[in-house]
Amino acid sequence: MASAMNGGGGGGALKRIGPLRLQYYIVMGAVAAAVVLATLRYMPGPAAAAATTSSVVRPGASAAAPGAEAVAEAEEEKRKKKGDGVVLFNFGDSNSDTGGVAAVMGIRIAPPEGRAYFHHPTGRLSDGRVILDFICKAAKHPSPSITAPCPVGRGPDAAAASRATAGLRWQASPAAGDNGSSESGGLDGQMTSSVSQASPFTTLDGQKEKLVGFGAKQCRSGESLGMHHLSPFMKPLGSNFTNGVNFAIAGSTAMPGVTTFSLDVQVDQFIFFKERCLDAIERGESAPVDEMGFQTALYTMDIGHNDINGVLHMPYDEMIANLPPVITEIKKAIERLHKNGARKFWIHGTGALGCMPQKLAMPRDDDSGLNEHGCIASINNVCKKFNSLLSEALDELRLTLKKSAIVFVDMFAIKYDLVANHKKYGIEKPLMTCCGHGGPPYNYDPKKSCMTSDEDLCKLGEKFISWDGVHFTDAANGIVASKVLSGEYSIPRVKLASLVSTAKSDD
Repeated sequence: MASAMNGGGGGGALKRIGPLRLQYYIVMGAVAAAVVLATLRYMPGPAAAAATTSSVVRPGASAAAPGAEAVAEAEEEKRKKKGDGVVLFNFGDSNSDTGGVAAVMGIRIAPPEGRAYFHHPTGRLSDGRVILDFICKAAKHPSPSITAPCPVGRGPDAAAASRATAGLRWQASPAAGDNGSSESGGLDGQMTSSVSQASPFTTLDGQKEKLVGFGAKQCRSGESLGMHHLSPFMKPLGSNFTNGVNFAIAGSTAMPGVTTFSLDVQVDQFIFFKERCLDAIERGESAPVDEMGFQTALYTMDIGHNDINGVLHMPYDEMIANLPPVITEIKKAIERLHKNGARKFWIHGTGALGCMPQKLAMPRDDDSGLNEHGCIASINNVCKKFNSLLSEALDELRLTLKKSAIVFVDMFAIKYDLVANHKKYGIEKPLMTCCGHGGPPYNYDPKKSCMTSDEDLCKLGEKFISWDGVHFTDAANGIVASKVLSGEYSIPRVKLASLVSTAKSDD
């Protein structure tokens, strides 16, 4: 597979941006038909009324088709049976892509991707889950609190358990019921994809899955939403959209015209999805989400990393000057969603991109540009400026978008803390890639992906922050998610679960 490409929860070798971007466009153009086919499932049948193409903002529905009331009641009953009825719509790049790009590209890869939790590739650019998975919290783990690796006191038990499971081979149980997915990295760094995801799993010697993150002790920190994993919109088979849709695509940018599935396109896809759902209900048919579901849904966004990566080759002043247009696009996306009924927004800032092994492994004259923790100071300063501008933009939106809840999450503070205080979390190699090439100090080779057969693969992913030089390990994502859910890094200071329940009652 191709190695790192520009952008993503990370980025790519800047010298190769031109040819790789051209190659990306060629490939994505070839799969445009697949995009159309994946969305046709929501088109009405031949005998159905013609679908509307107008805005989905409906102050009052026209005469409903016979049986629509019964369908609405049935949908409400289904919502009650599901539990709290949380619906979530996510927009972003590889940091939250649960299989979107691979579903479009049709690329499959082999382990070690996905080894730490699903025990096989799942389409996520990690050895396990992404932050969104922890937020949603799979229904097969019905605990009210998120489970993440303990920051302290891991002890020998966790390490022993990790070693004990490292050599096991895994197969899907016949009753596997998790939604499957696959993914390729696109512009988001390592080119990866996957086979179908399934769970629960049983080892070939009959042992049931017991350990998350290869045996790390578990802590409960923050409330999850009790949902199943969010299905990617582009996934043609096995998707479950009753709890919402994941529109995130690895490699996506906030700026339009740079990548195929930029943020504006993802919002277009949401509008299309909502239109088809409401049309189906009006015709007396069933739909995964009804009007109330869209009104009370949580709208999450984690994007902008690829846009930052796209300007890192510029002088510092030019990098900063290119940030406001990116913020404007994010702001416009939120306004469009609000126009189409969204009221609850949970917006992530960018992380400490200057601490990624991929960036650190790039040639440099000396180490004078590194800060006290070994990260590239100039890149981190750009990230902090991006977050400052984004937070200010959200402040403005709170004044103009009435009856809305808009929360900004300082992902830089959360992720940088993992590096600066890594020992507190049991992390031994904060700047080194778990699955890479070349060994210390960064174990990253831009010419080789994690999937190359001669990779230098770590035994314990929980001791690392970075999985492939760009994206986080399952263990690191779990720690980050617990902090995201805590509300301690939110502006205003609110827990995600509280935002969901409060907004639902307000509506």
